[in-house]
Amino acid sequence: MRVEELNTSAPAPARHDDAPTRATPAPQTRPSTAGGVDFDAPVFDEHPDGWQSPADLVEGFLLAWSLEAVERRRINASAPYSAAVTARLPAAMRTDTFGQLVRLPIWAPIDTDDAAVARARLTTMCIAWKLFDQLNSRWQLRVGDFNQYAQKLSFATGETDRPSVFADLSAAAAKCLLADRITRASLGQGDLTAAERWFATGDKTLLLTNATGHAAIPFVIGGSPITLIGTRDLFQLSVWSCARVLADMNSPDLYIEHYRHRTPTLTTILDAGVSRFDQARRLPTVQALTYDLWPGWGGERA
Repeated sequence: MRVEELNTSAPAPARHDDAPTRATPAPQTRPSTAGGVDFDAPVFDEHPDGWQSPADLVEGFLLAWSLEAVERRRINASAPYSAAVTARLPAAMRTDTFGQLVRLPIWAPIDTDDAAVARARLTTMCIAWKLFDQLNSRWQLRVGDFNQYAQKLSFATGETDRPSVFADLSAAAAKCLLADRITRASLGQGDLTAAERWFATGDKTLLLTNATGHAAIPFVIGGSPITLIGTRDLFQLSVWSCARVLADMNSPDLYIEHYRHRTPTLTTILDAGVSRFDQARRLPTVQALTYDLWPGWGGERA
């Protein structure tokens, strides 16, 4: 993946007493469907069989990150995220080919009906909820326990200033989605928030427009309104960050074994993506901005 965007030169997020350790059971195949959101539904009709649901794509992201994490530790176990290790990764792991599935095209802002927007929002919600489910299996959030609520909310949304889920990883959308799940669990609320409903349905009436005219996702975190501008990389960064945190919590080897049936398709895509990125680098800047880096599911466009 494109490591400069994910801050992979930094160490992995530090463990904290709140986070599950690697003694946890094998990763759950699917996240929860609280709120009536079905992540197993085959909603991406343009994808091949086995890759048509948000949960399918999440498994692909977990596998892709886990394979890279293992390779990094093979190269240098003591400093797996150093620039020197990144330079020695296979070319297929130095380009973010699979991440193009959840990176918005320049012509598709979040208030459009482009298929890329649906894929990005549903995959991000799916993996963020999967992360919440694992965290809450340890926390067991209690309705009305506001001290616990404040602690977990701080843990989910913090950066390097305090113990946190993501540390210095870029995960704005995932942090907000975690915050909504924590808030609803702590307050005993079953209905989705407005932001969650947008992630689940894509209903454009749920979005706001900021002062510069950009569509924004409305969250309320700890009583304060937070609006997320739908930048091209918003979902891509959150999905990879969640995948990294989950792999660190459970061990990459576990995910590689659990999703090994997806390895042939994934490796074909990653290998084919190298030439697409090479082609894009040779284009003038304006053309490169609109160049489709996705090589196709079978690498047929490489």
